[in-house]
Parts: sequence; C-alpha cells; structure tokens
Amino acid sequence: MDAKQQPLLANLEWPAILAGALVAGVVGVAVTLGVAAVDPDDGSPLLLLATVGALAGFLTGGIVAAYRTTDRPATHGALAAAAAFVVVQAVGIVRRLIVGDDLSWLSYAYFGLLAMTTGLAGGYLGQIARRRRTALDERN
Repeated sequence: MDAKQQPLLANLEWPAILAGALVAGVVGVAVTLGVAAVDPDDGSPLLLLATVGALAGFLTGGIVAAYRTTDRPATHGALAAAAAFVVVQAVGIVRRLIVGDDLSWLSYAYFGLLAMTTGLAGGYLGQIARRRRTALDERN
C-alpha cells in the first residue's frame, strides 16, 4: 500500500470525533426537543425547523471534529456526525418500539447519509477555519 493511501479508519483522532459527536448531538437534540415540545401537526413548518436544526447540529459537529484534528478533517467530520446520528437514533428507535410506533428503515438510511454528508461539509469548513487560525497565529 502506498504511503499516501491509508485505510479509512487508520490513525483516527477519536477525541476529536467524540467532541464533534457531542456537539452535534447536543445541538441537534436541543432543537428537535424544542420543536417536539410544541407538538406540531403533520406538515407544520416547525417540522422543517427541526430538520434544519438537526442538520445544523451535524454541520457544527463536523466543524468541531475537523478543527480539533490534524489530519483528514472531512473524515473526522463525517464520522462525528455519523456517531451522533447513530446514538440519537438508537434511543429514538427504542422509544418508538416501546410506544408501538412504526419504524421507517429507509428514512433512517436516508437521514443517516444526509447526516454524514452534512458532517463532511462541516469537516471542510473546519479545515478552512483551522487554516485561517494557523495563518493568523503565524503572523503574530
């Protein structure tokens, strides 16, 4: 294997991924629970707000993970978002099973990919922020 090519999960900085996942989970869950407290009807614009809030959480988590890593920021951002998504959805699935609600496995797959993609974008933004910070530090 070429020195530049490394396995996807090799040499990951798990503290960066954990920090990003925690931020993503806190932001996403806070917005979603806030909207759920209002108990919106189907088709309500508040449901869109919950989705955008969750995506903002994944984006922010990706930024945090990327900013805290030294290598492969996009990978760290995507994995942070994926970790947050899996944990939050696992709790949600258990709750739905207990209450007897239906599960839509296709929507879990779709929103999981959307979460990872948003975290990936956050990873790129975090890389930009880190480079700017490094440039500013070098000037001073």
